[in-house]
Amino acid sequence: IVVITHELDVVRELADRVVVMSAGRVVEQGSTYDFFSAPASEVGRAFVAATLRDRPSPEDLERLRAGHPGRIVTADVVDDAGESGGVGSVLSRAAQHGVSFELLFGGISALQSRVFGALTIELRGVDAGIDAVIAELRAITRVEETAK
Repeated sequence: IVVITHELDVVRELADRVVVMSAGRVVEQGSTYDFFSAPASEVGRAFVAATLRDRPSPEDLERLRAGHPGRIVTADVVDDAGESGGVGSVLSRAAQHGVSFELLFGGISALQSRVFGALTIELRGVDAGIDAVIAELRAITRVEETAK
């Protein structure tokens, strides 16, 4: 069955695979899980961001920045974190680097029996320790740091 829709909630419920088109061309295709957890195209990222809302909007980031002076990062959460563990495992070791953290924003979803999403976190401590935590996160997932 082929379903053509802009309603990504329908896609999440029905589809095993996704093809994204823009201006009459295929710009992305793959499993539904891969599409939602790590969209490869700009169009795909825009669709997923509008559907999941697991990342703060620019206005939310501005508000968060005003109340949280530490370094703010957003880390993708994926089901296949491997031996090193996931984002939670890295954060549980943050104190070893002299870093504390606070969860500021995020969302975790399940699709095709696997989890994915994003967490926005404030990291506080010395820069070298924070750099070490961010490096550990980047070794297992995509991380975006918010400019001050």
